[in-house]
Amino acid sequence: MKILHIMHDYKPRIGGSVVRNANMVEAYKRNSNDEIYLINLGGKEYKLRECIGGIKIYRCRSLMEMIVTARNIIFKNGIEILHAHNYRFMFVAFMIKFMCPWRHLKIVTEMHSLYRMKRFKELISYYLLRKSDAVIVLADSAKQYLAEKMRVDKKKITSISNGISEVSFKENKNFKLYEDLSEKKNNYCIAAYFGTFYAWQGVLFLAQNIEKIFQECPDLYLVMIGDGPDFVQTKELIQKSRYKEQIFLSGSIEKEQICNLYELVDIILIPRLRDLSTDTAIPLKAVEAMEFSKCILAGKDNGLREILNEKNAGLFKSGDIEDFIFVLKKLLADRQLRGELGQKAKMDSRNFFHTWDTNALQVKKIYEKIQKINR
Repeated sequence: MKILHIMHDYKPRIGGSVVRNANMVEAYKRNSNDEIYLINLGGKEYKLRECIGGIKIYRCRSLMEMIVTARNIIFKNGIEILHAHNYRFMFVAFMIKFMCPWRHLKIVTEMHSLYRMKRFKELISYYLLRKSDAVIVLADSAKQYLAEKMRVDKKKITSISNGISEVSFKENKNFKLYEDLSEKKNNYCIAAYFGTFYAWQGVLFLAQNIEKIFQECPDLYLVMIGDGPDFVQTKELIQKSRYKEQIFLSGSIEKEQICNLYELVDIILIPRLRDLSTDTAIPLKAVEAMEFSKCILAGKDNGLREILNEKNAGLFKSGDIEDFIFVLKKLLADRQLRGELGQKAKMDSRNFFHTWDTNALQVKKIYEKIQKINR
């Protein structure tokens, strides 16, 4: 088979979506002789054409350029399946299919997250989801929502969560942030947020309540690393705080450095607020924290509740600062509890998640199934 992936993020960008995209596509390539092509929107930052591990990558600068490029790839290489990642690129996939009606292209839509839109966009989006030949989601709650609320055929939907692998990275303790946090660890308990700075991820929730958090938890040192639309507002709030010396805030850093920092972190924060996105997705940051045997403090949204419970994490009522502080103080005061929760999380990750290779084989079965239809 010949498959064309259409997405926003891919290497060398960093971030949760990039990790999932890269791991899934690379695992598929390892386990298949199929031809893999990939288009993304990294053309303004990186090389327009590149081949990495046998995956042919085309980077574009706009959606229109993406459509034209995809059409050329289809004509030149005989693409059979369009694998679109999220709503915007599902639109692109259907536009391409409309432009090439004789090709009988199959469309797989992979929804990394579900979210609210304006009514007209929402109607079109769910209509196209129903017209997709197959739909992949990251959580069972998303599958249930699409089937029950949006009338997407349940038989078309497959839940494939983020995968696991043996935690493997090059040990590196010779960078400044590692050295600085090593010193802080002598006097503080370190809690960290790693991820994208969206309000629904809880980053503003932390920043807006920073005074109250540190008044109740003076032995805390807070690390926040990532990027996104709410980074600037988060930074402004933290700079105004009288506790800013106990907070480290930074833009995105290399994944290898993050992996090394896990050794120093006592508590991983996943303070997501409840909305459609969080209620229907299991974040990669939770999977990684479980793999690293880390104590997790997380909000009780439906997505996280699929994998976290009172036996493997500290849970608080999403958006409730009093409950957040109550659970945080409990974890800060009890090192043994943190260790027990982290070990249970590690054990549970082996039961909840498959490897990336197993995930890739699931995707291959989906492709083969839809290829047989209407042949």
